[in-house]
Amino acid sequence: MSTLPAGAVLAQESAGGILEEVIVTSAATRLQSGFESPKPVTTVSREQLDSRGLVNVADFLNEIPSFIGTTTPATTTLSSSLNGANLLDLRGLGPNRTLVLVDRRRFTPTNDTGVVNINLIPQSLIRNVEVVTGGASAQWGSDAVAGVVNLQLDREFEGARIDTRYGEAGEGDAETEFVSFAFGVASDDGRSHLVVGGDMENHDGVVNQSDRDWGRERWGVVGNPLDTGPDDGVPARLITRDVVLGLGTAGGYLPLVLGNHPAVAQTRFGPTGEWLPYDIGAFPIPSAFAALPFQVGGDGTPFGDSASLSAPYDRKSFMAIATHDLTASVTLFAEASWGKTSSRNETVYPWSFIGGGPDIIAADNPFIPDPLQQVMAENAIPVLVMARTNIDHGAITSDTTNETTRFLAGLKGDLAKAWRWELSAAAGTTDSRALQFDNVIKANRNFAIDAVRDPASGNIVCRANLGGANGAPGCVPLNLFGDGAPSQAALDYIHDTASLQWEVRQKVFAASMSGELLELPAGPVALAFGAEYREESSSTTPDKTAVEGGYFITNVVPLEGEYDVSEAFLEAGMPVLAGANGMSMEVNAAIRFTDYSTSGSENTWQLGATFSPYHDLTFRGTVSRDIRAPNIGELFQTSRLFFQNLVDPFSGGASRLVQVPVGGNTELVPEESDTVTFGAVYQPAWLDGLSLSADWYQIEIDGAISSLPAQTVVDACFATGTLCELVTLQNGELFRVQENLVNVAQRNVEGVDLEAVYELPELRRGSLTLRWLASYVKEQSFSPDGINVLDDAGVVGPDAAGGNPTPEWRWNLSADYRLGQLGATAQLRYVGGGDYLANQTSEDINDNSVDDVYYVNLGARYDIPWGDSGNLQLYGGVNNVFDEDPPVAPLDFINNLGTNSQLYDVVGRYLFAGARLTF
Repeated sequence: MSTLPAGAVLAQESAGGILEEVIVTSAATRLQSGFESPKPVTTVSREQLDSRGLVNVADFLNEIPSFIGTTTPATTTLSSSLNGANLLDLRGLGPNRTLVLVDRRRFTPTNDTGVVNINLIPQSLIRNVEVVTGGASAQWGSDAVAGVVNLQLDREFEGARIDTRYGEAGEGDAETEFVSFAFGVASDDGRSHLVVGGDMENHDGVVNQSDRDWGRERWGVVGNPLDTGPDDGVPARLITRDVVLGLGTAGGYLPLVLGNHPAVAQTRFGPTGEWLPYDIGAFPIPSAFAALPFQVGGDGTPFGDSASLSAPYDRKSFMAIATHDLTASVTLFAEASWGKTSSRNETVYPWSFIGGGPDIIAADNPFIPDPLQQVMAENAIPVLVMARTNIDHGAITSDTTNETTRFLAGLKGDLAKAWRWELSAAAGTTDSRALQFDNVIKANRNFAIDAVRDPASGNIVCRANLGGANGAPGCVPLNLFGDGAPSQAALDYIHDTASLQWEVRQKVFAASMSGELLELPAGPVALAFGAEYREESSSTTPDKTAVEGGYFITNVVPLEGEYDVSEAFLEAGMPVLAGANGMSMEVNAAIRFTDYSTSGSENTWQLGATFSPYHDLTFRGTVSRDIRAPNIGELFQTSRLFFQNLVDPFSGGASRLVQVPVGGNTELVPEESDTVTFGAVYQPAWLDGLSLSADWYQIEIDGAISSLPAQTVVDACFATGTLCELVTLQNGELFRVQENLVNVAQRNVEGVDLEAVYELPELRRGSLTLRWLASYVKEQSFSPDGINVLDDAGVVGPDAAGGNPTPEWRWNLSADYRLGQLGATAQLRYVGGGDYLANQTSEDINDNSVDDVYYVNLGARYDIPWGDSGNLQLYGGVNNVFDEDPPVAPLDFINNLGTNSQLYDVVGRYLFAGARLTF
C-alpha cells in the first residue's frame, strides 16, 4: 500500500516483482498527461488482499490507520437494520462523509442515509482499491469530505479463477465459509469481451460475550458509593470487574429505590416463584444505590454475558461486465450487478426497569406468592414495583435482508489522439426488510400484567376483561413471579413480529470529456469537463403498531422523500516547470457547480500543486472546499411531537410541559468543509526501492447536521442569544422547542499520515517488500452546538463524547517475502491506548487509562502449476497469533460490553485456510 505523489501510483504485482502503473483520476476524467496528483493516495492491490487471506475488502481497509471501523459486524450487534453491515469510515468522520465508488462511479445506497454496505458489492472482480484521503467534492461530488474509496474492477480479466476459504476462531466459533469465482472471455476478433464474477460468504459470528475469558470478567462502570462530592479525593465512578445489572433479575426484583414499601423492598423471586432476599453485592445499602443501575456482584443480572461480539451475516453477489467495440474508436459497455446480504442476531431482552418499565403489580394480583400477599395486607401495600430482565420472554431477534440490483450502460471513445469522451446511464435499487421477532407489544403486556381472579369463574383473567368485558381481546394473564413463570399462551399474546421495509432508488446520467488542451514547454495541459444528473429517492414502510409507537423497540415512522441534483465540473492540470536534475512543478484546479432540488446551488473547488526541487524529493499540497448534502433521512424523516418538562428561564425558571418536535428538516442545507493538506515524498536514488511519505491534513466542517437536546437549546438562547430560531415563546413563556436536525454542529480533524515502503527485488534468491503505514491524530473535535467543543483525539472509550473514539497513534508494519513458489506475509498492527473518557481527573474516575495493544498476523501461500498456464495456490494463516485480549474500555450500557469493538479485536485468534485456482 504505497502512497506516492503522482497520479501514477505503483502497486506491487504478484509474480516477478513487476510494477504496474495505476492511474488515479476522478470519477469522470482520464488525465493521463503526466500531471501528478497532489493528493495522498493509498493503493491496495488484489495481490495484497489475497496475501492477507481476507475475503472482505472492508476487513483489509479497516486495518489501514486512516480508517475507523465504526460500522462492522462487531459494532452492529445491537442494530435493528444494519446488523452485520460493513461501512467505510475515513478519519472517523462517519460513513456518510466517505464516498464509495465502483470504477469511479457512484453505487446504489443501502438506506436513506446514503451509505453503501460493502457486503452488497461483488468483490471477486476487484483489481485494486484506491483510497484518496482529504476532501474531494470538486472531483467526485457530495459526501467526499473525508475522502474517496474507489473499488476498481478487473474489466479485462480473461480465463477463470476460483477461490474457496474456511476459517474459525481459536475458540471454535466465528466460522466463515467463502467461495468466489471469476470468468472472462474475449471474442476471436478482440472486439467483444465478457467478464462475470460472484461471491458467497457465510459468517457465523460470536453469539455471547461470555464465550471469551475477558468477557466473563464482566468489566463495567459503576457509581462509587464512597464518593462524597467534589474535591474529596475519591473518584465518582469506578471501572471494575463483576459489574452486573442492579435493577432487574430474571425472576423479578422489588428495589427500594423504585418506591417499594420497606417491608417488601430488596427482595427477589426465585425460579419457582419463591420469595427471597436480594443480595445487593459488594456495596452495602444505602451507599450501593449510588452504583445503580449497576452493582458489583450479588444477585444482579449479568446482562452483558449474552451480548453478541460479532453479528452473523450471509452475503451473495454477482456481476457481469460486457464491452463491444462498435468501431475502432467507439466502445459500447454495460454491466449488471446483484448483491444480497442477510443477518439474524439476538439484539436485546425486553427488560422492564428504567427506560422500559418498571412493572406495576396491584395487590389483588393472584400470581403474588402467598407469603408476600400476607405482608402486603399487613402493611396495606397497594402495589409492587417490579424490575425484571424478562429473559424468559426470549430475546428480540433482528432479521435484516438487503438486496441491491444495479444496471449501467454507456458509450466511450477517442476523439483525435489526445481526447476521450464517455456517456453513461445507471439505475439501481436497494430493497430491504427488517423483522424483529418476539418484539413486545407494550399495551398487550400491560393488559396481561394486570391480572385478577374472576369471582364468577374462579379463573385468573386480565382485569380489562373482568365480568365479561372485552377491553383487551385475547388477553392472557402474565405471571411475572419467577424466571420461567410466564405461560406460552401469555407470551404469544404479548409478542409480535415487527416489520419494516424500505426501498432506495438511484438514477445517474453522466457525460465527460478529457484530454490534452495544448503543449507547454514543461509538458501538456490536461483538461477535463463534464456534467452529471442524479436522482435519489427512498421510502420506508413500518407496520401499524410501530407507527403507533407500540413496540418495545424499533418504533419507526414512515418516510417518503426524493431529490435530484445537477452538476457540471471542470478540472485542469498544468505543468509550469520542468528543469534540470528533475526539478519540476505542476498545479491543478477543479471546480464543480451543483444544484440540489432541495437546497439550491453550491460550488465546490480545489487547488493543488506539486513541486520537486530534484528527482528524489517532492512536496505536495491542496486546499479545497467540500460539501456533504443532507440525505433523504435527514430531510424527510417524519416529525413526531413529544412533550418534555423543561426549565423555563424566560419566566423565572419555572418548570413547564413544552412541545418538542423531533424529526427531519427540509430546510437543511449542505455541510461545508475546508480541507488543507501538505506533504512530502522522498524516493532516494541512492537506495533503490525506498519510498517515504508524510502528509499533514486538516478538515474543518461547519454547519454539520446534528440535533440538540431541548434544554440545551433553551439555555443557549437565553444566555447567549444563539439558537433562538429553534425556540418559540407564547405570552413570554416557553411553548415549543425544536429538536429537529439543524445545521449547527462543527467537526474538526487534524493529523499526519506516514508511510514507508522498501522493496528488495533480490534477497537470498527471493524478493521482500516492507511497508509501514501510520497515522497520528492531533485533533478529533466535535461541537454539537457550535459553542462547546469536545475533543476525542487520544480518547478510546466507546462512550467518547463526540462519538469518535480515536487513538492518537495507530500503525501497521508488514513484510511480504516471495521465494519461488512460496510466499509468506507477516504483519504487526498497533492500536494505541489513551484516555477512557476526555477531560477526566482522579475525582471523576478511578482509572481513565486504556492500554495499547499489538496484534501479530501471519500468512503463507504456495503455488503449484496447473496445466499449461494455470496455477493452484494453497494458502493459510493465523490472525491475532498470540490471542491478545482487547484492553478494558467498557461500554456504559444496560448489557455492558467490556471493550471498544470499533478499535479492538473482540474475536481473538483466528485460523484460516483456502485454495485459489486460476486457469
